Amino acid sequence: MMSRVPFMGDKADYYDDAAFPPRTRYIPVAVAADRLAEDLGVTRGEMDAAALTSQQRTAAAEGTPLNASRIALNGLDREEAARAQTTAESLAAMPAAFAALAAPYVEALEGRALDHQHTVAHAPPMSDGAGLALVSNQAEGARARILAWVEAGGDPSASLTAGFTAMDRALDKAGLTLADMDRIEFMEAFAVVIAQFLRTRPGHADRVNVGGGHLAKGHPMGATGAILLSSLLDALDACRGRYGLVVASGAQGVGSAMIVERLGGGAP
Repeated sequence: MMSRVPFMGDKADYYDDAAFPPRTRYIPVAVAADRLAEDLGVTRGEMDAAALTSQQRTAAAEGTPLNASRIALNGLDREEAARAQTTAESLAAMPAAFAALAAPYVEALEGRALDHQHTVAHAPPMSDGAGLALVSNQAEGARARILAWVEAGGDPSASLTAGFTAMDRALDKAGLTLADMDRIEFMEAFAVVIAQFLRTRPGHADRVNVGGGHLAKGHPMGATGAILLSSLLDALDACRGRYGLVVASGAQGVGSAMIVERLGGGAP
């Protein structure tokens, strides 16, 4: 619940521990996203396009089977953080937002001056949320079967990249390819990540985040895995697909991926 515990609200010692070598020190994920965009050459235009698609698909998914697993609470039955009125023009007019956040982390950045590109529209809005996933070794009544699950560690100085590693390993483990996936939920952990996926894995845009993503809905930390998985299962049910992939990327070089096979136990 980010309204009660904001980002870095736990005040962990690691956030400012100078005992670590610079390349392994913590930097805020928004700063890491700007560094990654610069390293990969991901453009502002690509990130604007990713943010616009997320908002448009989130709006279009309201009232459809793509939200079949969502539970209304206290009268709230929609994505409150989403901004359906977002346009390409409004996105292009927004300023970069995270230059000031980088200032205290000059040593961790090894003196590097970043070309800050991410705006608040390229970051998941702060949101409250919860998710519930029931995992069992009984197939009867199940919505899906887990075929492969991988957690991966990566270079801590290349935050938000290990999800790609986990994804590739999960596909190999399952003996499948991206082309086999009927639906993909790829965590929009800042616009650079989904933009890089679309750039390096072309041809899958119509199957990725079909009901919108984190850039529109937000990222309630701790609930992300269950929310992404339920979104994937809803999307598979809606298209009567067989295979689905969910990918999450985190700060400091962590990533996770899971491949499921729909069993038909969900919504028609």
